[in-house]
Amino acid sequence: MGWRGSGLVCAVALVAGSSAWSAPAILNPDWLKKPNGEDLSDAYPAIASTLSLSGRAVIRCLVDARGGLRDCEVESESPAGFGFGEAALSLSRAFIMRPLTVAGTPVEGGEVRIPIAFRLPAEDMPEAQPTDPPPAAASLTLARQAVIALRVMDAVRSNLATDLHDLQARPSVVDPAIRAAALTAYRETMDATAQTVTETMARVYANTFTAQQLRDIAASSEPPEGAASYASPQGLAMRLFDARVDGFNATFRAGLHDRFCSRWPCAAGATTPPPTGANR
Repeated sequence: MGWRGSGLVCAVALVAGSSAWSAPAILNPDWLKKPNGEDLSDAYPAIASTLSLSGRAVIRCLVDARGGLRDCEVESESPAGFGFGEAALSLSRAFIMRPLTVAGTPVEGGEVRIPIAFRLPAEDMPEAQPTDPPPAAASLTLARQAVIALRVMDAVRSNLATDLHDLQARPSVVDPAIRAAALTAYRETMDATAQTVTETMARVYANTFTAQQLRDIAASSEPPEGAASYASPQGLAMRLFDARVDGFNATFRAGLHDRFCSRWPCAAGATTPPPTGANR
């Protein structure tokens, strides 16, 4: 999901508090290095990114004599089960603080708590497109037949299925129930989006081509550019259709988020401790 990477935000703060560890809390650490945007992009949980979910986690670590973090643990993550805690742990290697010193000599010791916020950039809204005039019923019927012949829906599903396959194949620490629900929501949204794309393209074709051209397209099962006489109207239709691609992408992401979150609590609400053993 690299298209989101540039907008990722890491909100890092050090907070003092009670601890079961014997190390004293470091109240004002002097950070020499912290995670950058690329680090966060690489660490962002894949399913959370696909679902357009933000989250946060709190980790606590001991500081070694070189200023690196060790023995880190996930204290909390929210929403739970999406991998934000594990993602925060993976970022611990990117933190380096100025070591504590005693008589001028660096020493090991001290505990830091680090809240890390994972936020996706706000979606850019696609430019508003002119509303197509309602096509005649007979033309729309022919256009649907033409679009079906061109296997537009299959092409849309194929493109979206590539991302779905990547999600299924990628190793994940996500709760299995969340993963299954996310994949189901993805498949359902993929089918709904393919239907929307097909209907929109049919309306564009119905308003662009003549009835005979639409019959020819349906009969040949080839895009209009295959016939020289259709080059100009086909180019117009494609320009109109391409102008809506960004809108379809935004619609798909919004639809997937809403479909999943209507069935699963995914807001960054109560902070829940992760499963036992989540430490690094």
